[in-house]
Amino acid sequence: NSPIPLTPNFLLAQTFQAASTGSLSRIDVQIAKTTEPGTITLALYSGSDPNNPGALLGTSSFANVDVNGEFVPFIFNSPITVTAGQSYILTLTPTGKYDAQTAVVLNGDPYAGGTFFSRNTLFNDSFSSTSINDMVIKTYVLKAGATGRFIALDANGNASLSPDDLDGGSSDNCGNIVGRSISPNTFSCQDLGVTKLVTLTVTDAVGNTSSTSINVTVIDPLGVCNQAPTASAQNFFVSADANCQGNATAADFDNGSFDPDGDEISFSVSPAGPYPLGRTPVTLTVTDSKGAFAIATAEVVVEDKTAPVITVPADIMVDNDANACGAVVNFNPTVADNCSGGTTLIISPAPNTFFPVGTTTVTVDATDEAGNAAAQQSFTVTVLDAEAPVTPVLADATGECSVTVDAPTTTDNCVGTITGTTTDPTEYTAQGTYQINWTFDDGNGNSTSAIQNVIVKDVTAPVITLITPTPTAELGLTNTVTLLATEIFAA
Repeated sequence: NSPIPLTPNFLLAQTFQAASTGSLSRIDVQIAKTTEPGTITLALYSGSDPNNPGALLGTSSFANVDVNGEFVPFIFNSPITVTAGQSYILTLTPTGKYDAQTAVVLNGDPYAGGTFFSRNTLFNDSFSSTSINDMVIKTYVLKAGATGRFIALDANGNASLSPDDLDGGSSDNCGNIVGRSISPNTFSCQDLGVTKLVTLTVTDAVGNTSSTSINVTVIDPLGVCNQAPTASAQNFFVSADANCQGNATAADFDNGSFDPDGDEISFSVSPAGPYPLGRTPVTLTVTDSKGAFAIATAEVVVEDKTAPVITVPADIMVDNDANACGAVVNFNPTVADNCSGGTTLIISPAPNTFFPVGTTTVTVDATDEAGNAAAQQSFTVTVLDAEAPVTPVLADATGECSVTVDAPTTTDNCVGTITGTTTDPTEYTAQGTYQINWTFDDGNGNSTSAIQNVIVKDVTAPVITLITPTPTAELGLTNTVTLLATEIFAA
């Protein structure tokens, strides 16, 4: 909500109803900003119409106000009795220049709802209600029968009481009161938060004295006694996220910071992140509820704890290269890492190299610069032998009386030399022409066949060999020798 300017010629009014019956000892008003230090006077009236207020119930002034968002305490010299359900009017008149913060009421007793009014005495003499929210006020009520009051330390951390601050109308039977004193009458930061028993002593002309005591609580609404917190910071280690950055809250850097006054503390850090990979100096600021702060330095350490992720292709199946018992196969596994940089990729066997016929498992490993190893991935490369053996050209097998044929051979891209097989006879003795169907199988599902002619043909004439006989008688012209045919032909 926008603050309302509170100038020397500008008054504010706030109505409220008492929620309980008791003694109103103090009202705090939040002042958003001081533009010219001075005195602010608060007046409390009965009634609900600031243009026609009822009785003036009490006033309280605070001098040399120089604040920025703090509450200024207005303490009445004598507590004001308020009644539950009754309406009251609060007005503020400054001598300096201020902005009175407007916002919903934080808390308060007897506050129970009301209307905010403003009036500029330069132009008119009447209050007008506004559409802005209520001023932030805190009210303090001493319940019926309670005795006590607050005293606020000033901007120098001091406060004092005079007899008039406590004396509500002391009297003497002879009307001869000659002296009044209070003890203790001065207060400082050492008394903060301690309930002090303050005694008022009244003395008449003949030396008779009477005393009464009241509990006084010393408060420090301006925070002049406030001790700054003690800041202690620690380095914070965080794993890098998917963007290779780390995040941390200010409280992550706290290492036991505390406030010696027991005030609630809050944390802020600069820079606020996200933080890059590595070490980044940061400043931790510890602030107490009164605005005092202390700083400490630390580092945020963003570490890469995320392993790379490998993506491999699906299993690969290819035919062999021509005249080779394998194939050169190329592929491209990829790796992704949350932090860019030198990721080492190891592929075995390497892509675009020769893979033999059969199935080969390719493994892929990766390690990033931080030493994080990826889960190993693998796939298979299968090279099929799709090439048949060379079909041979077989020469005819010939013979005149018989032919016995040896198995022929051929070559294969993988097996090398292949010996043919056949279901036909390989030995022939009868005259004639025959065919042998040879099959050459490489054992990988590839085969070829060839026909070989077998020719049995006698093309050679018989050979005559004469035997020279050995006669047992001497031949003479008159002798006759008889030879058998078997003795003539040797074969």
